[in-house]
Amino acid sequence: MDSFLSMNEEDDNTGYQEDSLILRVAALDISIGSILEWNEELASGEMVRRWWYVHRKFNYGTAAVGTLFVCIPCRTFEESVSDGE
Repeated sequence: MDSFLSMNEEDDNTGYQEDSLILRVAALDISIGSILEWNEELASGEMVRRWWYVHRKFNYGTAAVGTLFVCIPCRTFEESVSDGE
């Protein structure tokens, strides 16, 4: 199993935090700003839908053999939107 370490050496906020994911995705042409969606099983056995925003991407390997995607959590789209109350 591959594992990846990263470090934020820039001054601006790039979304690296405890609740970010670094993913290698088996799909082509995923752009920054995309939403990744999947079902996740909780310890209780309940299935919940998760959405993650692709915040940043970068190539890895000496010949750019793959791309890693830094993802941050999105809001839950299953929640109802309030009427401004």
